[in-house]
Amino acid sequence: MPNIKSQIKRVEISAKENANNSAKKTRVKNAIKKFNAAIDAKDIKTAEALLPETVSLINCAKSDGVFHANTAARKIASLNKFLHALQIGAPILPAVKVSKKPIAAPVVEAVAAPVVKAVVAPVVEAPVKKTRKAKA
Repeated sequence: MPNIKSQIKRVEISAKENANNSAKKTRVKNAIKKFNAAIDAKDIKTAEALLPETVSLINCAKSDGVFHANTAARKIASLNKFLHALQIGAPILPAVKVSKKPIAAPVVEAVAAPVVKAVVAPVVEAPVKKTRKAKA
């Protein structure tokens, strides 16, 4: 805990800002979840109604510094892409997070391959280069 008065104030202010930023992020996440639920239900009208609200929340969070501009643009583009795919009737692939865990490879029986012996060339050493002695 800081002893200096101004630093005590900064700790309090940063805690409030952190709470506000977390609340804004949560609002954006919940709006995106609502939009995705409408997309999963194939409800075009609801999705079209939720899109401007969700985009507005993302832009507000961007302008407040909660999201980087590229992050906000990526989120908005993916929402638009899902709505457009629903409108034209294209199959919608869910945004799936890729696991970092390695996938176990299927067990495959070894097929007997013909054995080929490799011809090994003899190793020839390069001649040692004579160097001058260092001057003392």
